Amino acid sequence: MALVRNGLAWDNTAKMKIGIYLGRYEHPQGGLWVYARSVMLEVRRLLESGELTGRNEVIFYGDRSLLDSVQAIEPRVGAIRYRLLPTIGGRKVSLLLDQLILPFVFVRDRVELVHALANAGFVFSRVPQIVTVHDLFQAWPATSATTKRRKSTLVNRYYRTLFRRQFNMPISILTDSTEVAQEITHRYGVHESRIRVVPLGVDEVFANQLKRLDERNFREKLSEWLVAHKLQPGYVLILASAEPRKNLKRTIGAWLRLPDELKRCGLVVNLTDARAETLVRELLQSTDDADYLRILPAQPRDALPYLFKGASVLLHPTLGEGFGLPALEAVTLKGKVVSGALPSIADLGDDLIYFCNPSDETDINRALVSALQNGREVQGEGSIKFRTMAETVRETVNLYEEFYLRFRDA
Repeated sequence: MALVRNGLAWDNTAKMKIGIYLGRYEHPQGGLWVYARSVMLEVRRLLESGELTGRNEVIFYGDRSLLDSVQAIEPRVGAIRYRLLPTIGGRKVSLLLDQLILPFVFVRDRVELVHALANAGFVFSRVPQIVTVHDLFQAWPATSATTKRRKSTLVNRYYRTLFRRQFNMPISILTDSTEVAQEITHRYGVHESRIRVVPLGVDEVFANQLKRLDERNFREKLSEWLVAHKLQPGYVLILASAEPRKNLKRTIGAWLRLPDELKRCGLVVNLTDARAETLVRELLQSTDDADYLRILPAQPRDALPYLFKGASVLLHPTLGEGFGLPALEAVTLKGKVVSGALPSIADLGDDLIYFCNPSDETDINRALVSALQNGREVQGEGSIKFRTMAETVRETVNLYEEFYLRFRDA
């Protein structure tokens, strides 16, 4: 008999030891990192509040990029443990070693259900698994319809094999967008009944600031942040990544095509990885618009609401997205976004989104000009589908119970 408490449905006879594999992150603060950190914080909150029965135990497996950010807050219940995974030979080698070693660790820890958060599960593990698949870019890099498909690399072929093996296992699959669910079914023949779509939301950093947008304190802190970084509000914001699907060359090229009167709004480039700085400087080295340009190092998570709110437009015409978290964060703060017509972003609501063909620099420029010249603001939430990561995690935790009972009964 299921027991429903504060929106969480739990079988009152069930007891689980859950292992949550957080993944490894080369660039902390990316979308997958935000999701994994939110899972850690909300599962802790549920255990500590008693909403998730204390007879369940959770073990988090992760590297320092995540565990150090949360372990500083000592858990108030004994049902939470952490396993710090050593980094050996860099991130990619460590991921491969995780595949080989962690199945034995799960057995040693007597884990009864594993949730792998970062695309790949464990093909050598006999423990029942849930795998969250945000995208298939590791196996099938995002390419546009007007560019040649790049040749498969050894890494691409490895992940195609890994995905095929894991999808042939009796695992349950979670994903955050209908588009990815359909791609899994199309490429690997996985029946749709094995896939659950649980959309992401904004994490507590953005959710807390959203409540304060109209408060004097938020406006003062925003002003202080802009002054500290020598910025004027109303700039165009680019989140710069060297990853090919992020489309950085065309993105900057579209801004360079702006007429001078619109360039005066300014361009702020927030570097999201180390390689991006070299690429950005190469793309901008011959421009005469240095007076309008600011390049910022990667900003800490708690500064991002100010970075987004100070912008008039987030210029984000990527070639592919799993869920599109930056676009969600921008529209949540009532900012405008220039984006490709990707289903995951189109589903957010179109009050503040200006769509373009991300393969066409001229069309990106057209959408950007339209966004800058249109001064409309949405009052209230408009058609934005606001959701928090806490809601995402609660929905996921309910699925733990369903999947566990299914495996147990089998």
